[in-house]
Amino acid sequence: MDIFIHEGGRTIDWAQGINDGTDPRICVGLSGPVGGGLMQADRVLMASDETGFPAAARILEGLPVKATGEVFLEAKHRTDCRYPIDALKGVKITWLARERSEDFLASALQALPQHTESKIWLAGEREDARILRDAAKASGRVKEDLRISGFWRR
Repeated sequence: MDIFIHEGGRTIDWAQGINDGTDPRICVGLSGPVGGGLMQADRVLMASDETGFPAAARILEGLPVKATGEVFLEAKHRTDCRYPIDALKGVKITWLARERSEDFLASALQALPQHTESKIWLAGEREDARILRDAAKASGRVKEDLRISGFWRR
């Protein structure tokens, strides 16, 4: 299991209570991330903070070989930008660090006009998710092309 530990959220509270000695009968199974159709996309725009790194990695693993797109991944520090994520040849990953005032949401919003044919995925703070969802809908994107999730709240 791969969970980014941060403040706030039932999943984090649950995960912090699990250790090597935990009785497996009290653990739950998690099936995701499945990507909601994103894994069959030929073109993607993805953005995430640390909470979505495991999901982003899984989605990228499942994309068709010919897929293209952009991925913006944001961590608190530059040294945290080492999560093991492999991208296809046509998918560009940009690592961003909050300590350098870099912002995955701003990067995704700036890239949005160039991704009219892309499936759009975001995982991060709830308000960031709302902002990108609203911008995508305002630009004429249909709900079926959006997989935008607020994984946590400030």
